[in-house]
Parts: sequence; structure tokens; C-alpha cells
Amino acid sequence: MDGQQRPVFADVIRRMILLASDAIVDYQATQTGVGDLSVRLELINGSDFDHVAACVQATAAQTLQQYGCRIERLAIDQGLLPRPPDAKRRRVWRTVD
Repeated sequence: MDGQQRPVFADVIRRMILLASDAIVDYQATQTGVGDLSVRLELINGSDFDHVAACVQATAAQTLQQYGCRIERLAIDQGLLPRPPDAKRRRVWRTVD
């Protein structure tokens, strides 16, 4: 980690979330700033959210370290944000340039 910014592609984010736990049914991930990632999870009923969130946190740290990256802030929340019925499903997006 040399302080340089590196792109992290959507496929990497998808894998680091879905490989964290079999309890994850769906997710939304948003880069809200440089080094800032917000993840929302939908879990199998009865799953322990705190445990799954800790698994995502650990997998994210490990995955990003492999790419020579680090994250300043990773927020993990339960439940997906609603989307209009006619909107294309998009799981990973960025709200900053």
C-alpha cells in the first residue's frame, strides 16, 4: 500500500461480498467517496446479521490487501434500498468521480 489510488472493479467487490457468507441472498454496494464503501445486505431469514457483517468486513480487508488497497470506511447495513420497478437492477455503483 503505497498511498496511490487504484480502481477496484465491480467484479472484485461482488466476489468479496458474496464469498463472505452463504447467508447473503442479495446486496447493494456504493462507493460514496475515495476509500469509502457502503454495503447493504439481504440475508436468509434467521441469519445472524452481526456475524455476516463481520465476515464481509474480514473478507473485504483480505481481498483489498491482495490488490494493495485499503478502505478508509466500510459501512455494512441490513436491508436493500428500494428501487423503482422499471429500473435496471444494479448491485455496485459509484456516487463520486
